[in-house]
Amino acid sequence: MDTKIIEETIEKKFNQLLKEIPAFIKTEKTEEKDFFNFSIIDIYNNTIQTIIDIINEFMRIMDNTNRDNYLMSFLNIFFKEKRMFYIGIILIILSFVIYFIDGATI
Repeated sequence: MDTKIIEETIEKKFNQLLKEIPAFIKTEKTEEKDFFNFSIIDIYNNTIQTIIDIINEFMRIMDNTNRDNYLMSFLNIFFKEKRMFYIGIILIILSFVIYFIDGATI
């Protein structure tokens, strides 16, 4: 008798969980924002994460024994989806750094 009650409660909980999982997955996917709506902290965190991802992919390419088509592999790193915005930010920051270094040497 007790095992039947336990099985029924477990089955109810399991069915309830199965109903809630698709709703949770849909809300996770819809929370992805357009980069124009990011806050400064989000842009900072995503830029740092992009730098880390680029370094990791460079290391993966350099460790690859197949040394054909290096140029296309490097270009694919920079032109991945949603990465060009952050690469633009990185290039702007690097240009300011180079400008100030050049101005300080004169």
